Amino acid sequence: MLETVRDVLNTMFFLDVEEERENACCAKDLNVKVHFAGESSGEMHLAMPRHIAEQLAANFLGSTPGETPSEKQIEEIVQELGNILCGAFLSRHDSTGLFNLSSPEILPSGSLAITGMKRYYVLEDGCIELILDWEKVTGRS
Repeated sequence: MLETVRDVLNTMFFLDVEEERENACCAKDLNVKVHFAGESSGEMHLAMPRHIAEQLAANFLGSTPGETPSEKQIEEIVQELGNILCGAFLSRHDSTGLFNLSSPEILPSGSLAITGMKRYYVLEDGCIELILDWEKVTGRS
């Protein structure tokens, strides 16, 4: 998962992942859920503090320093990040499988009560939380 997150954040958002952790390290002000179905099904949840969401959106949009993206832009960019991360991870995990991804959905703050693999990715100014919860549909491993 680390390689996927690092590649996506570096390539599309111009941010580097300093380290991956298994324990909590950030606030969860903005939460996104992407459901996927195929040979494996489940959900990917992404959460981050507000200032990281603003930074991601500003970097993605090429905003000038000091310019803050609108609330709508921030939410759309964070939803797109959830979609990109989910698709990139599933492609690396099962390069021959076909998956359907739902439209990313913004969730109320503090609503990430799912189980699954949790990882925290430390950035220069904060971190993001990623939770992957899936159920195998076939006997493939």
